[in-house]
Amino acid sequence: MPLQLFFVRFVLLTSLLCSTAATLVLPPLQRSPVRKQLLERRPRPGLVRQEAHALLHQATPQAPFRKEAFMRPVVSGAKDTAVLEVARLDIFGFPFYVTYVAFGNPPQPFALLLDLSYGGAVVRSVDCPDHGSFNDCGGRPFKYNHSASSTSHDPELRFGVRLAGHTARGSMFNDTMHIVSLQMQNATVGAIDVFYGENLGYSILSEALGLGRPNRTSLSYFGGYEGDIKSHPNFLYELVASGTLARNVMTLSLPKRKNERGRLVLGEESPPAKYRIPLSQTSATKWLHEGWIVDLDRIQFVGNAIPLDISLSAFAAFSLESDFALALPGDLVDAIYDYLGARSTEELDAGLINCEVRANLPNLTLTLGDQPITLEWWEYTGVWQDLFTGERFCVVEIQRMYYGDRESAMLGLPLLKKFDISFDMERNEIGCMLV
Repeated sequence: MPLQLFFVRFVLLTSLLCSTAATLVLPPLQRSPVRKQLLERRPRPGLVRQEAHALLHQATPQAPFRKEAFMRPVVSGAKDTAVLEVARLDIFGFPFYVTYVAFGNPPQPFALLLDLSYGGAVVRSVDCPDHGSFNDCGGRPFKYNHSASSTSHDPELRFGVRLAGHTARGSMFNDTMHIVSLQMQNATVGAIDVFYGENLGYSILSEALGLGRPNRTSLSYFGGYEGDIKSHPNFLYELVASGTLARNVMTLSLPKRKNERGRLVLGEESPPAKYRIPLSQTSATKWLHEGWIVDLDRIQFVGNAIPLDISLSAFAAFSLESDFALALPGDLVDAIYDYLGARSTEELDAGLINCEVRANLPNLTLTLGDQPITLEWWEYTGVWQDLFTGERFCVVEIQRMYYGDRESAMLGLPLLKKFDISFDMERNEIGCMLV
């Protein structure tokens, strides 16, 4: 299919998705991921981040999951710890990160998208049809079959979810979850059996493992007006409450280069950290829920003759969002663009700058908790390329928070590429280890 025709179809399908998704009412906390909104709103969807090893949508996006080396755990786990492999997939120029777990007895394997701002564990169900319509499962090779598991229990509850361009519903089950050699009994698994529109570009990303902060009253499985679930313990809450782990610590080390593998370590003491950031006493805001939230007290740009120093009282959540280094309230973004000489455009949520001055931009220092963490110029800027024309753009990857939020901010992928991050649920702090 010609590239131009493909993107025309993608934009039309995305528009149709937005209208069909309205049949399921979800709370605003279950908002669409920022990167999906970026693709939906961008008049030129062919504009991708050049440095993200862009791979266009393939006819069989699930093919990487069929490889034997990926579909089995390659690092063994001890009785009370587990080390999972993390792989990177690039779709439309955006990197996504997945790991392997299994549900049921005998175990049924799945490669799940990792998400730090979501809390549930959702897969596709065998009850989801494959007949080529908007509400089918898209011919996925692996689907959860609760009838084939000897340890599955059906509480007869329905849930709803919105992830990576999908609005979906399904049935909740309790079953054994296999995390390398660890087994968590009666873990919650959401089995999706109907979609309300499917975003072509993200068909691989409907199955997720939410690594949001433990929450007994999570909205990850919220069922809307048609569902039975109003709140439910999320994945990490169930894992910690089960007493399965030796230490209630999770460490995420993302792949740092193309074709490398990272690690997700559960239950081990984290390595010594260069920075230890206390979690905020505010565990959620109006638009940040289930996330790992820290206090953001100061933003500084140092390196020019006249520094920019912004004091604020905001709450910032760690995320795996790859479109930005930092998302802030709009007035702060405008001030930063003016200082750096960047300009806003209608084509992308970033500030355009002259590529010749990119390397001369000052460092960005964020005070998180009481810890000043610095990003170099190349860590908060990027080079984007138009797939149609080949034209290159240099941008400041600091964008506005949606919905006019005045107290919330989000920390994007650069922090998790710069550091290995430990999420310590015993000390209520986040550790940043230099790679």
